[in-house]
Amino acid sequence: MSTLTYYNNNAYEYFDTTKMISLDNLYSIFLNYITTKGKILDFGCGSGRDSKYFKDKGYDVYLLDGSINLANIVETELGLKVKVQDFNDFDEKDKYDGVWACASLLHVKKENISNIILKIKNSIHDDGIIYISMKDGVGEEIDNFGRYYNYVNEKEFEELLKPLHLKVDKYIKTNQRKDDSKNIIWHNFFIKKIL
Repeated sequence: MSTLTYYNNNAYEYFDTTKMISLDNLYSIFLNYITTKGKILDFGCGSGRDSKYFKDKGYDVYLLDGSINLANIVETELGLKVKVQDFNDFDEKDKYDGVWACASLLHVKKENISNIILKIKNSIHDDGIIYISMKDGVGEEIDNFGRYYNYVNEKEFEELLKPLHLKVDKYIKTNQRKDDSKNIIWHNFFIKKIL
């Protein structure tokens, strides 16, 4: 099973378990970089939870995800239009004030992640902001559900950004306690272009 197959097969369960998670602190930091009614791309929108928040705050929100089943649920349940596209096929220029990539790029293979981040960089205005969250860890793995994960640490990710002429403007480490009491560390990066 592939990552995309998992999300297509488990779309309703994923939607239900993630739609109520609150990221208010991270939203607030992200939106401080963006003017009212600015354009935001939710890159790997999943349940559409974050897009709904931004839309409700008056922002012009665009949604993109690889899972057609998740996209259909988001459109039906939240009334938000989702563009279904492979991340590798994304190619937009100078369109957004911000790109929100919450827990989506951790499914991009290590050898491809720089290219995807470069595509995201090209899609924002020069003064735009990129938010990326990644799980802490080393290397890569396929989990018990067949999902691919690319783990990083803070320094490794900052080094990855340098050749792309990007820098971390703000960094926050957060913890997530899972039902099985496993503590997951998340790296939250707020990234700007180096002009």
